[in-house]
Amino acid sequence: MNYRKKNKTLAEIAIEYEIYPNQLQRWKSEALQKMHLVFTKNSDEAEKMKKKHDAEVEELTKQIGQLTIEVN
Repeated sequence: MNYRKKNKTLAEIAIEYEIYPNQLQRWKSEALQKMHLVFTKNSDEAEKMKKKHDAEVEELTKQIGQLTIEVN
């Protein structure tokens, strides 16, 4: 079998997942800076990051819902 990986640009990935390229770049930078935390025995920092991320997602979901209501 021939496995060839197609390298996509950030812009292509952003279009595919319908997100802004600058948001994707921020996520990539943060992931690269903090990836080592995933592999450390002390996962407190990773857990804090996960909770912060989950809270941000929840807040953004609420905002999207509110804006959808306002538009309709």
